[in-house]
Amino acid sequence: MSYTWERFQEAEFFLRRIAEFQTIENNENLITRVLTDLLSESDENGENIFSLFRYYLSAFLSAYRSVTWVMKHEFADVEGFDTWYNKEVRPRLVADSKQKLLVELRNTSLKEALIATPSETNVKTAESQISGSVKWFIETDVIKSNNKIAKIPNINEIVEVDIATICQQCMNEMREIVFDCGERFSK
Repeated sequence: MSYTWERFQEAEFFLRRIAEFQTIENNENLITRVLTDLLSESDENGENIFSLFRYYLSAFLSAYRSVTWVMKHEFADVEGFDTWYNKEVRPRLVADSKQKLLVELRNTSLKEALIATPSETNVKTAESQISGSVKWFIETDVIKSNNKIAKIPNINEIVEVDIATICQQCMNEMREIVFDCGERFSK
C-alpha cells in the first residue's frame, strides 16, 4: 500500500464521518443528538453535534489537502511523475473551483479558525419512524471575509450546495487521480 493511498483513505475516513451527520433516518442516537443540540449549547464535554461536524470537516480538509503533497513526495524520484503531475494533475486541480474552495477552507481552518457551518435540519415522524436530513453549508461571512474564497469563479453557486456534497465531489476526482498515479508509477 502506498503512502498516497493511505492518506487518501484517511481523507475518506473523515468524509464518511461527515456523511454520517447528513442522514438521520432511523438513527435514534443522531436524531436525539440533533434535536437536543438544536435546543441547547453543548453536552457535558462542551461539545455539540455542530462542533463535532466542524472538527470532522477540519480533519477531512487537512487529510484531503495533503493527498497530493504525499503523492509528490512519494513519487518525486519516479521517472515521468513530475511531467505527468505538472501537465495533467495540477492544471486539473487548479482549474476546478471546488478544489480551490477546499484548499482555501483548509487554509482557513488550519491557520485561522474552524469553518462556520450553519445547518438546515429537516426531521419527519411517521408511525414511530423518524427520518430527516441535516445539510451543512459554508457560512456566508467566511466567503465575504476571505478574499481568496470570494474570488473563486462561480463561488456563489458552489456554496449553495452543502459542504458534504462538495467534499464528496472533490474526493471522486481525487480518487481518479490517485488511481491513475498508482497505475502509472507504482512499482
